[in-house]
Amino acid sequence: MSALFSTTLRIFADRFQDLLVVSVLASVLMALLGWILFNVLLGDGAEMIQFSQDSDGNVTDVAIDGLILGAMLVLVVLVMALWVIPVTLIADGEIRGQPVDLITGLLAIPALFPRVGLVQMAWTLLIFLGWMMFFVPGIYAFVRYWVVTVTAILEGRGDFQAFSRASDLTEGFRLNFAGILIIGGAALFMTHIILLGILESLGFSDLFVAFTASLMTQFIFTTGLFVFQTVSYHAALTRNAAE
Repeated sequence: MSALFSTTLRIFADRFQDLLVVSVLASVLMALLGWILFNVLLGDGAEMIQFSQDSDGNVTDVAIDGLILGAMLVLVVLVMALWVIPVTLIADGEIRGQPVDLITGLLAIPALFPRVGLVQMAWTLLIFLGWMMFFVPGIYAFVRYWVVTVTAILEGRGDFQAFSRASDLTEGFRLNFAGILIIGGAALFMTHIILLGILESLGFSDLFVAFTASLMTQFIFTTGLFVFQTVSYHAALTRNAAE
C-alpha cells in the first residue's frame, strides 16, 4: 500500500496546478448548482433539516426533507462524475508515461459523462443503501467496487460490466480499501475542523471560511481519492498480469 500512496503523492506533486484547477471548477459548479437548487427550484426558505423546539429552546424533533435530500445527493453525484473524468485521465496518463493535458481531460467530459454518470449514480446508491443497513453493507459496496468509475472511464465499460470488472480487480485488496475508508474519513473530518479554526482565527467572514475550508478539503480528499482510485486500478492490473 505504501507504493500506492507514494505514486499518488507523486502525481499530486507533478500535476498540482491542473488538479487544483479541476477541483476549483467542480467546487464552484457544485456551489452554483446548489444555490440554483435552493433559491430557484425549491424556493426561498427551503431547508433540508428542520428542528422543532419546545418553549425552553430544547430540540424535540428533527425532520429531514426527503425531496431536498434526494436532490442534493443527485447534484453531488453528478458533479462528482464530472470531476472524476479529467482527474482519472490525468492520473492515468502520468502512470503510463503519456501525460494528458488539462484541456484534453476537460474536453473528454461530454463524451464520457453519460456512462460515468450512470455508473457513479448506481455506485453511490449502493453505498447509501448499505449505510442505511447498519453501515457494513455500505462499506462492502464501497470497497468491492472501488475502481468502478475508473473502469467506466478507461475501459469504456458501463452498467453491469463496469461493476463486474471492478469486483474482479479489487479481489484481494478489499480489507486495505476498508481501512482507507475509515482513515480517510477521519482525516477529512480533522482537516476540515483544523482549517475552519485557522481561517476563523484570522478573522475572515463565515461565508469565506466555510467555502475556503470546503474547497481545500475537497481538493485534498476528493481529488486525492480519484487519483488513488486510478493508481489502485493500475496496481490491480499489474497484479492480475503477474498471476
